[in-house]
Formats: sequence, C-alpha cells, structure tokens
Amino acid sequence: MHFKHPVRRLAGAGLLTLICATSAFAQTPAAPAPASAFANTMTGDWDGLRDRLKDRGLTLTAGEITETAWNAIGDTPQFVRTSGQLSLGATLDANRMFGIEGGKFQMTISNRHGNALTNDSPLGVIQQVQPVYGRGQVWRLSQFWYEQSFTGGSLKLGRMSSAEDFAGAACDFQNLTLCGSAPGHIAHDVLYNFPVSQWGARLKLNVAPEHTVSVGVYESNPENLRPSQGFNFAFDVDDGFLTMVETAWTPTFGDNLTGSYKVGGWYDTADVPDIATDVNGDWIALTGLPGQERSGRYGFYANVVQTLRAPDADGRNGVKAMVNAIVTDPRTNNLQGKVAVGLAWTGPIAARPKDEIGFAVGASGYNPRLTDSQQAQIEAGTRTLPAASREYVAEVYYGFRATPWLTLRPNLQLIHHPGGREDRPDMVVGGLKTVWTF
Repeated sequence: MHFKHPVRRLAGAGLLTLICATSAFAQTPAAPAPASAFANTMTGDWDGLRDRLKDRGLTLTAGEITETAWNAIGDTPQFVRTSGQLSLGATLDANRMFGIEGGKFQMTISNRHGNALTNDSPLGVIQQVQPVYGRGQVWRLSQFWYEQSFTGGSLKLGRMSSAEDFAGAACDFQNLTLCGSAPGHIAHDVLYNFPVSQWGARLKLNVAPEHTVSVGVYESNPENLRPSQGFNFAFDVDDGFLTMVETAWTPTFGDNLTGSYKVGGWYDTADVPDIATDVNGDWIALTGLPGQERSGRYGFYANVVQTLRAPDADGRNGVKAMVNAIVTDPRTNNLQGKVAVGLAWTGPIAARPKDEIGFAVGASGYNPRLTDSQQAQIEAGTRTLPAASREYVAEVYYGFRATPWLTLRPNLQLIHHPGGREDRPDMVVGGLKTVWTF
C-alpha cells in the first residue's frame, strides 16, 4: 500500500488545525478553554472530538518515525535512503466504557515503508543503520491485547511482541546496536520486536514498591514473520513456546535521581540445528553436513537507565546514563550478543530546554564458534576473506524539538570493523531521525 495518501491527509489535517488555531487566536475568547489532552499533537483535538472520545474511554493516537541514512565514508557505493514507520493506535479504557476497573484494550496497526541504505549499498554491517526498516514493508497488526490490572500486578493477553514488556529500552539513537530492545536484534529468529506480533500472555507482579517480577509465554511461530501474515490470527505452537522472565527495580536515589534496573532471560522450546558443528561434531563450513540437533534456545540480558543529574525546573541540564547488554545461546545463535553504553543531556542550550544531546558506544559480534569455523576454512584454503568477529559503533545525535509534535535528530555514526571484518576501513554514516506525533 502506498504511504503518500495518509501523509497528505494528515498533513492537510495539520494545516487545517493551524489555520483554525490562527483564526481563534485572532479573536478575543469569552473564557479560557480547558487544555486539550491533544494540544501537543500536530492535528490537535479535532474540534474537541478526540477529547470527547477520550472522556468516554477511547483514545486515538498516530505517529510516524522516519530515518534517513547516507554512507559518507567507507568502502561501499554512496547513497541516501529513507525508511519510515507509521503507527495508528486505539486505546480503550474498560472502566470508562464498561465499568471494568483496571481494564485496558490496545490495538495498533503499523506500516513500514521506504527503502534502506543496505538494499542499494552492500554495507555488510552486523546491525542496521536504520532500525525502522525490516520484517517486511507491509501493514501489520502490531498490538491486539487486553490488560487487566489488579491489586499487586496485572495480566495481559492477546497479540503483542515480547519486547513490549521485556528488555524494553528507548530507541533515540539510529544505529541498531544502540537502539531499543536488544534481544530481538540479536536473537531475531527467536524474539520478535515491534511491528511483529504473536499470541502471548504476560503476568506482572509488584513484589515491593520498587520491585516487579514479570513472566511471559508466547507462541514460537515463524509464520508471523512473513510479510503476507501481517494480520495473522492463527495460533500455532508446533514450533514450541517462548518463555521470558524479568525482574525490575526502579529506585530513586538522593534528590530525584530515578533509575531502572532490569535483568532477565528467555527459553524457547523449539528444536533447532547447531549453527557451527555437524552431526559428527565437525565444522559445518567444511563438511556441509546438517548441524547437530539442539533442544531449546536461551539467552540473558540486562538493561540499566540511571539519572545522574536531575533536570532543573525548566527541564534543562538533566543527565542520564544507559547500559544495554545481551548474551545468547552459543549453540544456536549466529550472533553472540552486544553491549551498549550511552549518555543523554537534556537542555544543553539555555534557550532550548527541550532539546537533547546523546552519545553512545557499543559492540556486537558473531558467535565465536562461527569465527573459529571460518578460521578453519581459511586454513583449509576454502575461504579467502578474514574471519568475521566484532563490530564497534559510536554515535552522537542532537535532538532538536522543533515543535511539541516534531523532533529532529541529526546524527553521525562511526562503524569500526564493519561486519566484524578487521580488513575493512571504518565507515561513517550520516543520518536524520524524525519523530512525529499526529
């Protein structure tokens, strides 16, 4: 489906909203109107309709993320490409609509569109330079779940991605090494991040004021990844179940120094072949024989976000740090894991308290067993390229809050050893990430 028509409609609605707002401003109001819950969106409150719907329990949202990338320096042909993701959501408050206290229903459809730099220039990187590309440039039902809160926790059932509730992390940076929920980027055959959804259930328990424990069970159904299955409602557990567990601690230190500390892991019951050794225990890369049958796949992760300096009253001079790390099953996963460390500083300029500067470094790498098998190929004379190991990334961005509903994040990515290859020169990618709230 084409994206240009929704954009034109939304842009037209935004223009109409601006014209109406200008006309209203030119007149002297009889009395100040109450602030709209959608005052900071591009299309506003739709002449009060969105607020009236929200008061009755239905909240409508829309947003767009675009990511432009240009490989300015490196050993591949230079191109500029832009990818995007449109999300349309509806949240139903069951208490306001049906009198069910603590109930909430969420439905979100999404569309990924545009083109990725890696499609036209063979960057050969381990992690993408445009995170919103992939899993099919199609419309998908990304969320379709009901959550019931109760004293001491909540239960969620329906179609969702495991990344909604486990290993959650912000995606302000543009390089995938530094962005979002790490498990779905490294163990992408096991865990599915947004926009892919799967049937599942998640139980979250508040075991202490600052401590929660969550357990999730999801279907392991690769059919959900197919572009033709964007609205797949089938429930299929022939490939087993995925179970995730996480404990989270959200303390506050000193003068409003908030923190979030998460540790978790997963186990998938599917039987899969070993990625490096064959049925006889020899390297698959040398024999070409099928891999040993392995039972189950697993991994572990940790995610930390800590405020180092609380922002001033106007929002300026807040500093927070983040750490994101993951390690996967060495028998069954092509990538070993990744680690990322970063800082974000809000309000770096006195006149712009909503702006932000971010800097992060990270590394991701292939499974050492695959690296060893490639080295064996080199020694056997069947491989000429060096063995691939780790890729290192650094990124800096400036988040320019152009309006309450539009943020521009120009960024610069430095990739050392692209694709984990020590023989390749460093790559520099310029980017622009835009976040729109309609």
